[in-house]
Amino acid sequence: MSDENISFLKEMQKNSREVILYGNNQLVANGSWMFLRQLGFGNVTILLGGYEYLLMKETSAGNLPEKPDYEVEQQIINFTELSYNAALIDEESPMNNNISKQIIPVKRKTKTITAGGC
Repeated sequence: MSDENISFLKEMQKNSREVILYGNNQLVANGSWMFLRQLGFGNVTILLGGYEYLLMKETSAGNLPEKPDYEVEQQIINFTELSYNAALIDEESPMNNNISKQIIPVKRKTKTITAGGC
């Protein structure tokens, strides 16, 4: 973090220019990104996937995918169907019975402590 680098980053921030950090993989740039964000540089981002990812994809900067392949989620469980099925109540369920039952509280007997000693 030389004075020259700090002044460069401040100039980029002043001109509303984005600074992209990268390493061989994304994790290499994480530490630098966190450090610069803590210093107040909000114009710093990380190249998703890192340099190795770009080499694997053999893409140029002009036709990069909107999101890297590893970041696109594939749904395994249909949560809408799961929650719908969980809400269904079978006819034999006591929850389906509309008759409300009166609950009568039962008072417990208190135990008396036996007097005396050893």
